[in-house]
Amino acid sequence: MAILYLGGVAGVVAFALALYAGGTLRRTGLLLGVGLCLTIAWLLAVYLSAKPISQSPDCSDCGAHFGRWLDTAAIFVGVGGNALSWLVGTIAGSSLRALLRRPSRA
Repeated sequence: MAILYLGGVAGVVAFALALYAGGTLRRTGLLLGVGLCLTIAWLLAVYLSAKPISQSPDCSDCGAHFGRWLDTAAIFVGVGGNALSWLVGTIAGSSLRALLRRPSRA
């Protein structure tokens, strides 16, 4: 179950998208940009779902950051794992597509 939160799904989705649509530098860059946007959206969702500092924290490891109670280590592991998995999946899928589409020399 932990593989889902640490980038398993993100890596598979990125690999499949890159295998389907990657292959060129421009398309690979676009997919990496999508991954960056998803990472920012995930960070924003985590931030907005955290309790404000005016309320009591619901975890012992949380610290007050930007007016919210956040567990920064857990956020970096979760979001960082997904971002890294997206990066690896995109590069692997685009590389495989580029290799498969390369004309053979006979």
